Amino acid sequence: MTEVYGMFTSKSKAKAELESVVKAYMLCPKLLGLEKASGACFSSQLGRCKGACIGRESAEAYNARVDLALKRTRIEHWPFKTPVALSTGSDDMVVVNNWIIEGYLRSSEGSDPVFDTVEPRFDLDTYRILRGFVTKHKYGLAVKPVTDEMLAQYR
Repeated sequence: MTEVYGMFTSKSKAKAELESVVKAYMLCPKLLGLEKASGACFSSQLGRCKGACIGRESAEAYNARVDLALKRTRIEHWPFKTPVALSTGSDDMVVVNNWIIEGYLRSSEGSDPVFDTVEPRFDLDTYRILRGFVTKHKYGLAVKPVTDEMLAQYR
């Protein structure tokens, strides 16, 4: 799975975070697209970059520091092999896959549940809430694996 880093609410917040990790980890602003230069970056000339931009530091060493710097902003991998239905105690369940709500299984008296789909989209706030529920099983949350075949019967 591809790693996803840095879900920010604005471009300026993303840039500020990137500038912060550049300083904290002595990363190259040129290699991270924050500076345009034909040779060494300005930070390298000041001793604030270890020289990856001019080959003084190996790509492996530099990339390891980049991975370490970005780790705190990484979106967690989805911990399940399938979508799951999350129940908080009622008969209705939220169907989630890869931190994205796909729809709701709603119960109705005397008939089979109905699957109401929603437009799937990633939302940072929803991710944070779901991650807390799923990874910590807060509030008596029940997690049930769901397959496409199971959902098809409710559509």
